[in-house]
Amino acid sequence: MNRLNRDQKQKVAQFTQITNQNESVAINYLQRVNWSVEHAVDAFFMNPPAQRGNAIDKRKIEGLFQQYANDPHDNIGPNKMGPNGVCRLLEDLGLEPTDRKVLILVAKFKAASQCEFSQEEWLNGLTALGVDSIDALRNKLNTLDEKLDSDQPAFKEVYNFTFGYGKQVSQRNMDMDTAIAYWQILFKGNFLRLSTWEEFLRSENSGRAISRDTWQLLADFHFSILPDLSNYDKDSAWPVLLDQFVDYVERTQQQSQVN
Repeated sequence: MNRLNRDQKQKVAQFTQITNQNESVAINYLQRVNWSVEHAVDAFFMNPPAQRGNAIDKRKIEGLFQQYANDPHDNIGPNKMGPNGVCRLLEDLGLEPTDRKVLILVAKFKAASQCEFSQEEWLNGLTALGVDSIDALRNKLNTLDEKLDSDQPAFKEVYNFTFGYGKQVSQRNMDMDTAIAYWQILFKGNFLRLSTWEEFLRSENSGRAISRDTWQLLADFHFSILPDLSNYDKDSAWPVLLDQFVDYVERTQQQSQVN
């Protein structure tokens, strides 16, 4: 890295720490995106290099899967990790089911069903993450979770995946109570108006389910709208429900000032 300046060297170090790749891979990805670590990491996970599998032991990955798959208490067919196996996995990772890292895990694995992993999802997921042990997976999830709140593309990847993963398969929309529970996990207290949003949904929305459009644009609302709502434009393409929410906030604020 002799030709790199100090800032570039630091970015290479950050990239290699997150991806478990060598310096040449780091430089290759960083140069493509004008040395943005966030964009380079996103590009890496979306389009990993063909040689990436050589950095990990796929036999270890397969062996790990067998430790948790085919639990006799899970009746979901062969070569699958069911609810009991997943629970043991989370225990070994030191995670509660309501930990945001669990949603990061299922998003990276592209899990099709709740509390289940197929062998293909497991192999592809760990290979994409570049890990082949429980300790390495735990460290990777910690790293990804730490950067999630400041990295909008990374947050939205997990956030948007959660909608399809969390809703009932037979339903187009997500049950309101389920959506609220996932929002509390995903935002981790960083959405200042989440409690007001929940209050609004319960009192004004009559328990109606949450559409995918509303779900996705709430993340945009979180990242782009100021706490005082001064830059919210009702003429923009926001969902009607968010327009109604802003009206609700303004109305309650006016009422509190009068009282």
